[in-house]
Order: sequence, then C-alpha cells, then structure tokens
Amino acid sequence: MIKVKIENKVNGKKFDKDVQSDTKLSDFRKKLEETDEINDKLSFSQKFDDDENIVEISRVNEDDFMLEDFIESSNEIKMYLVKASTTYWKFLNKLNQLDRGLMITSEGIERANEQALILHSAKIVEVNAENQVTVSYEYKKELKRFYITDSKLPNFAGLLKKNYKKASPSKYNVYEKARFEIDKLKASETFIEEVKKAIEDEKIENFEKITKKYGQFIPTKIIFGIEKNETNEKRLKYCRYWDWIEFQEQKSVFHFVDAGLREKIYLIFGKKILYSHITTEKDDSVNDVDNYKVKNIKLPPEVSNIISNNADCSIFATAVGKNYCYHCQILTSPGKVPELMVHCLENRSNDTEILIGWIVIGYDTYLKSENSENIRSIKLKVLRMDYMPYDECNDKTFELDLSDYYYVGIPVVDKKDSLIGHCFSNDYKELHTFAYSLRDRRCERLPKFSFNVLAIPHEATFKEQIKFVEKKKNDGIITVGKHYDNEFKKFPKFISLCFNKSEQILLKQRLAQIKVKFLGENSQRDFKCLFFIPFESDDDLTDETLNTLENYYVNLQDKLNEAKKGFMHIFKYKSKKQNGKQNEKQKRETETK
Repeated sequence: MIKVKIENKVNGKKFDKDVQSDTKLSDFRKKLEETDEINDKLSFSQKFDDDENIVEISRVNEDDFMLEDFIESSNEIKMYLVKASTTYWKFLNKLNQLDRGLMITSEGIERANEQALILHSAKIVEVNAENQVTVSYEYKKELKRFYITDSKLPNFAGLLKKNYKKASPSKYNVYEKARFEIDKLKASETFIEEVKKAIEDEKIENFEKITKKYGQFIPTKIIFGIEKNETNEKRLKYCRYWDWIEFQEQKSVFHFVDAGLREKIYLIFGKKILYSHITTEKDDSVNDVDNYKVKNIKLPPEVSNIISNNADCSIFATAVGKNYCYHCQILTSPGKVPELMVHCLENRSNDTEILIGWIVIGYDTYLKSENSENIRSIKLKVLRMDYMPYDECNDKTFELDLSDYYYVGIPVVDKKDSLIGHCFSNDYKELHTFAYSLRDRRCERLPKFSFNVLAIPHEATFKEQIKFVEKKKNDGIITVGKHYDNEFKKFPKFISLCFNKSEQILLKQRLAQIKVKFLGENSQRDFKCLFFIPFESDDDLTDETLNTLENYYVNLQDKLNEAKKGFMHIFKYKSKKQNGKQNEKQKRETETK
C-alpha cells in the first residue's frame, strides 16, 4: 500500500488515500468517484522534477498510467486535481467508440469491427432533462444499453422489423444528461483507398463488403443519459455509466469522403424506395375558401428524418377518401420543410378521414442488405421538370427521354392556390401538364412549378405492384374489383393515365373505383390506366401500417352502418307517416259516407 496525497486546486480541499501501487489511474478515479471527491470536469496532474508548473494528465491516457509511475523518493505520491483544460469528449469517445460506424443486422444495432473515420474534434452540451422514451426493441451490446426508438434509426425501421424479433413496446423514464456533438470527422486513408477501388470495379457487392467491415452509418449527435431510479441518480454524475438514449443527425459512412467520390458512389448505388407508409388524416381542419378546399399536411416524422439526412430525396404521395376525391401536390417554401398539399375536388366534403400513401425516393446511402427480389432493392430514377411562365399558356408538354420505364408523378409548387394536373402519352415519351382553378372551375395560366416523375423499370419484380387497365370510349370509370382481387383495392394507389394526345383531366380516386373527369369539350377518350402500389404484402407491412388500415376500414364500416341505420330510420319514419296519412284519409271517407 502507498499513500496518495491529493490537493484539489479548484476548491483547495486536501485529503489522503491509501491504495495499491499497481492501481491504474483510471481505477483510482473510480475509487474517488465513490466518495464524490472527483468528477468528469477534473483531471489528475503532477509536478515533475523541480518544475513548478503542474502537468495535466489527459483523461484518455489514464489507462496507460499506474500510481507507482508517480512514486517519489518516499513511499508516497503527491497529486493534484485541476480543472480539465479540454472537455472530456475524448474520454467519452474512447469509452463508447463514437467514431466507429454502426450497422443494423438481424441481431439489432452492432458496432463495426474496423474504424473508417477519425474524430478530430467534438463538444459536449449539458442537457439535464428528464424524459420518457417508448421503445419496441432494447439492445444490449457489450454491457451497454440502448434506448433507441425505430424513428431515430436511419431508414431501418422496416428492415429491423423483418429481421429482428419484436418485443412489446416498453416505456422507460430516463435522465438525459448530455449531448455529444461531432464537429470534425474525417475518413481514414485506408477507408478512402477501399472506396476508390470499389468505384473502379463498379460492383455494388464491393460496397456491401465495405459496410459490413466499417458500418453503415454514424450518428453525429448522441443524447447520453441513464434510466431513472434512485441508484442511477448518483451515477449520473459520471460519464462512464451513461447509456445511449437517442441518435440524431445520422450520416452514411460514405458521407465523409470528398464530394467527388461521394457523387460517384451514389450513382453506383442508384435511387430506391427508402420509405413507404400509409397514414390517415382527419378532414376536419380543411380550409373552405370560395367553395374549394385545401389542406396542408405535415410530413410524417420518419419522412422528415429521411430527407434531413439524405441528399436529393423526392416525396410522392396519394390521397383517397370514402366519398370524395383528392389531388396531391408537394408545397415547398425556402428554408422550410416541405408539406403535402391536398385539394378536395368537390365543392363540399363530408369525409371524416382521408387515407394517404407515402413513398420517399433517394440514394440508398446506407446499403441496407435486403432480398434482391424485394421491391425496395430495384433501382429507380426521378426526373425533375421545371417550368417558368415566360408566356401566357394553360398547358405545357415535357419530353421524357427514358425508354422501358413506367411513370407516375407529382407536382411541386410554392403557392397554395396552384393546382397542376397532368397525364402521360401512351408511349410514355411525353408528360402533359396544365393549370386548373378549383375556385373558377376552369383551366388557367400555368404558374411557376416543378414536376417530379418517378421512373419505374419494366422488371418482373414489380409484377405484383404494377397493374394496367385499358378503357374504351364512353367509359371513364374503372372499378378495381372487376379487374383485380380485393387485396389490390385495399391500398391507396399511385396512378398515371396515358392518352394518345394531350388531355386536360382530373383523376378521382377511391379505394375501389377510379374515375376520370375530362375538362375538354370531347369528354370521352380511349386511355390506359397504370396502378402502382409500392407497399408490401400483409406479412411485410409494419404493425403501425396494418393498424392504420384496420382502423380506417373499421371507421368506414361504422359510417356505413350508421348511414344504413339512418336510412332505415328515415324509411320507417316516412312509412309510418304515410300509413298514418292513409289511415286518416280512409277514416274521413268513412265518416263522410
């Protein structure tokens, strides 16, 4: 045993400790933590030789020293506690390997075996808040606990549900202590060389090997804390006991190479369906302006998370009501998150809920390894058409230069009162657009707008998601059940209409019926209708989506039953009233006789 004399230079307190000479400095810190005589903001230091200056020992290097390394001529040690010259981010990084990539596997969240990135600077921001988190999965890896919800993972919720057995959702009360923020993170030379070689080979398999080795993503901000209980309240002072509470601002490991390499990587990856989901929106807050209705809908949190962490993403949406029909557009404003703008195509709507299908298309920068036969594995393209109103015209035709592709599309506008209609040519060589005023019920001058076209390749993989119907003159109604089974009609559909020439039409979609409204004088045309359903089968749908569909159909059925009851009540009332009048008439006739 040796005696360690300690002086705290911050508060002036002096005290002694008896300890084994072969004790590591990091273990000696733990011993002092038990009696609250040190914290994460203090560093060990010592005077060397006759130098009056105190030399600080980095927290990161405490494992490299034993107390016997500081023994002086007598069998005792004199040490100082000083305010750490830098924050303890280096120690927290060493403890948690925060600069090492993570990946989602069949076992949950795992840390990569090798390091692709080098952390040069970071900071720790005190949070000191209490919160409650609800998680469906609790990950335990190397004795660290993760309280990370699916929505905080980058585009992996669907993959995780397929590959990892789901537990019942659990709620945890947690202390959120601090936020670790990465300032500067660079790719290592070894990682860059492997990426360059993979680019030269142009094989996606080589990039998949890289992600298995170095991880798929890294969170650039992490909330640290601990589960709330009496024992942990004291331990919260010391960062060695902190758990991961939340990921924020995740980036692909490929994000940290230079822009030139990154662009080449993304072109090899191609664009895919990053997210597909079905939600419901109440139709009780729709603005009724001059006999037309428009509703702005915020993006689901998962969609916002994806577009904030991925470059060059495109959102597509479709809306379905029980009784009335809706038109979808993306509304953009500088510096703001995009919104979905839904126009009701009727003067009045008594729909209480509308069903909305969402898909997000972007570069698969995380390289999620999924079955090659899955719809999410197919490379897609997004064409963006921009229009500036240099002349006064009501319609505009865009040339489409891709072959062997199907198309669906959505307008992108920056004004709430703009409605852009569209259709495609039969050979998918042209996109026809026009502007329509719901207020005036007529076509009008085209405003400034953009149009996103999703190009879907002619592949066998899509045989269950792509359906065609050809209609002849005098019939602008498609009853889905006549052409396809009931499974197909229960989902909201992304639809494109194809004509021999430019047409001005509005599409009215219900779950079981599609109706084409022609705005021109000759109101009957031959056309082709394409249905695209990017949602998986029931076995692959998330529980949340299945619950959304179930609740929507239950509500629909309840409304139908109420309508039937109301109709029967009115019918009985009318019958009773008519019978009463008839009896009264017969009574008067009898009295007259």
